[in-house]
Amino acid sequence: MSYSSKDTNIIDCGTKIKQAHGFYKGRELIIKDAMSFLAGGLSALPKMFKEASGYISLEKECFPHDLINESNFQSLWPIDYLNSYKDKETLITNAAKIGAIRDKKFDCKMYATHYCNIDVDVLRSCFEAFRNLVFNEFNLDVYRFLSISSLSLAFQHNEGCFDGCFEMNSVLLGFLREGTVGGRVMTRDNQKHHIKHKIADFDAVSLYPSAMSELQGYVKGKAKLFKESIPLDADYYVARVRFDSISINRHFPLLSFYQNGSRNFTNDIAGRTMIVGKQALEDIERFQQAKYTVIEGVYWNEGFNDQITKTIRKMFNARLQYKAEGNPLQNVLKLMMNSSYGKLLMKPIVKKKVFVSGGQKKIDEYTRKNIHRMISRTPISDKIALFEEHKFLTQHFSPIHLGIQILDSSKHIMNRVMCLAEDINADIWYQDTDSMMIDYDAVARLAETYKQTYNKALIGKQMGQFHIDFNLEGSEGNIYAKESIFLGKKSYLAELACDGNDLEGFHIRMKGIPSKLLEEDAYNKYLKLFNGQSMSFDLTELCSININSKSQSVSKRSSFKRKVSF
Repeated sequence: MSYSSKDTNIIDCGTKIKQAHGFYKGRELIIKDAMSFLAGGLSALPKMFKEASGYISLEKECFPHDLINESNFQSLWPIDYLNSYKDKETLITNAAKIGAIRDKKFDCKMYATHYCNIDVDVLRSCFEAFRNLVFNEFNLDVYRFLSISSLSLAFQHNEGCFDGCFEMNSVLLGFLREGTVGGRVMTRDNQKHHIKHKIADFDAVSLYPSAMSELQGYVKGKAKLFKESIPLDADYYVARVRFDSISINRHFPLLSFYQNGSRNFTNDIAGRTMIVGKQALEDIERFQQAKYTVIEGVYWNEGFNDQITKTIRKMFNARLQYKAEGNPLQNVLKLMMNSSYGKLLMKPIVKKKVFVSGGQKKIDEYTRKNIHRMISRTPISDKIALFEEHKFLTQHFSPIHLGIQILDSSKHIMNRVMCLAEDINADIWYQDTDSMMIDYDAVARLAETYKQTYNKALIGKQMGQFHIDFNLEGSEGNIYAKESIFLGKKSYLAELACDGNDLEGFHIRMKGIPSKLLEEDAYNKYLKLFNGQSMSFDLTELCSININSKSQSVSKRSSFKRKVSF
């Protein structure tokens, strides 16, 4: 940035930078976030694109983050300085291989540079392999896009999936956004549970692609307004309704509202007014016997474009074939299918960030000219400042109603299985969007009843089906949780076992707390939390480096504690 000759802008999402654009020594640079295209860490990429990347691999590395500081990061360290580092022997062995141990001293800068270069080489090779695969298969260049979602949306456009469909903006867009609800995540009855019998992790196969495949298609035409009653010729609608009563209370209720900053799925909807889509309204009427009064809404009656169902099935079947062949394209197709609905629901970008360089005079001049839209100005150095500004939304269009179709269809797939399970007393203890923790011995009974009710096979590997999905490396036979503790949303422990050997292990999750901080004595930690105790975790035990996206600065934290209780 010290050589910038023109303004540089940043596109970010929360604390993540999607793209940075600018100039360095007269040359234009565009930096993209690879994780927006390829989910998972860098360590997973060589395996994902093994042949296509020329079998490049990461070296095992370790780095003494706790020992490094601003005064010593460029100096040679005495070997004794490393005594407090728990992985000292591995560090010295790795450093010796690359000549970073000289005269019984450790060259920190040389060591760090070596492994940074390797990381960059691996990322470049794997991302170029990904780019080539996408271009050869879909004739699309990933460099033209910000994320896998935007890439997938472009592919759907090219396939004709949106022909006859319309985007919308303004008041109508705001109305429909209120009817946008993601996947259900909750424990049974929103309570804690300690289960001491066998449980299965019962997962939907490709839930969102399955949801698209079950649609009649994307609804065509422009939205039309209705009042008090839903038109009989409506192919699809989104309605504002007041719920008058509900006859069946569910352990996993179908509708929700925001409460205390989070979404709460609840049976307590009588007297509430909500905006819901066609499938969601039909589900609450069928599975919970709800009575409601229609207030107003919008509908479409010009039929469907069913190309999306053909396209998603083609992608799914191609992925199965590529997976069987060991072709890395299967990973690309998986990413595209699972993310393709996201851009339909995208919120407007209301802010932008701009770097201004050239000294205080230019910074002050830019400030005067743009003060009317400025949110903040953060000095980066004596010559550079980062401005955050309001972005004027003269027009923001979105086909959000198509996204609502997909979300409602995905929840319908889960509702018909979970409500049926509840009707036959097959107990479910936890749900996270596309998976449920269900009594292991109830799965076969549920599958049989599902076949009788819907004339479909429940268990399998095709879209719309489910399968048991616990993973325990080295296990043989069927895997199950022999004991489980459910604390709340995205916070649970499952003690895993299998019926083929004596191998056991833990599957743990806790929102906001990395699993590595929970692994030691995990069972007792979760048991204490289940019994109402609070616990504090210091995230600097894993990494003390802090990257401030607002000031674009990097610092070291001595402590970063999170306290949790349930």
